[in-house]
Amino acid sequence: WVEYGETPELGLHSTGDRGLMPLDPTLLKLRLSGLKPGTRYYYRVHACEIDFRNAYSIQRGIVVRSELHEFATFDPAATTARISIIN
Repeated sequence: WVEYGETPELGLHSTGDRGLMPLDPTLLKLRLSGLKPGTRYYYRVHACEIDFRNAYSIQRGIVVRSELHEFATFDPAATTARISIIN
């Protein structure tokens, strides 16, 4: 899951779409909703190993979390913009 917010204290979180947990081992894809244009946001990513034996036996491992990171949303009033593309 991802914690995010406009301050380093965060306050918001995203865990996946419609209650389904994204359990892909190589990709974490979550939607961050309610972002305002031209605003700096802070975020931290959390993850834990899942031992999924069957629908009635799901064990969570130790939770690890990233350092605090930040990004800014697109500002339509800005005269310049920088982007990063990862392929």
